[in-house]
Amino acid sequence: MLVADELEADWSQVRVKQAPAANPYKSPVMGAQVTVASASVRGWYEPLRKAGAAGKMMLIKAAADTWKVPEAECEASKGVVKHKKGGKTFKYGSSAARPLSFQSRRAHRSRRKASSGI
Repeated sequence: MLVADELEADWSQVRVKQAPAANPYKSPVMGAQVTVASASVRGWYEPLRKAGAAGKMMLIKAAADTWKVPEAECEASKGVVKHKKGGKTFKYGSSAARPLSFQSRRAHRSRRKASSGI
C-alpha cells in the first residue's frame, strides 16, 4: 500500500496479498516475519516509499520522453500519467510506459538524488 500510495495508483485497482512465510519478508527491525509493534511499517516504510516514488518518477520520465515534452509538464494521478498542457494520457502498464534505457536511468537517478535527496 505504501508503494501504491507513492505511485499515485488508482486505489480501485490495488489488491492486497498476504506474503508467504519466507526469509525475504522478514522485518528488518525485528529479524522475523511479524507484525507486532508496527514492525512492518517501521522497517519497510522508508524503502517502500522510496521505491514507489522512484517508480512514479520513472513513469513520468517515460511519458515525457515519449511525448517529447518536459517532465515538469507531466503529472501522475490515479494510475495515469497526464500531460498537463496537451491533455495526453496513458495508464500505468500501457505500451507508452516503456522501460527507460540504462543511460536514461543513470541520468534520472543522478537528477533525483541532486534534487530531492531520495
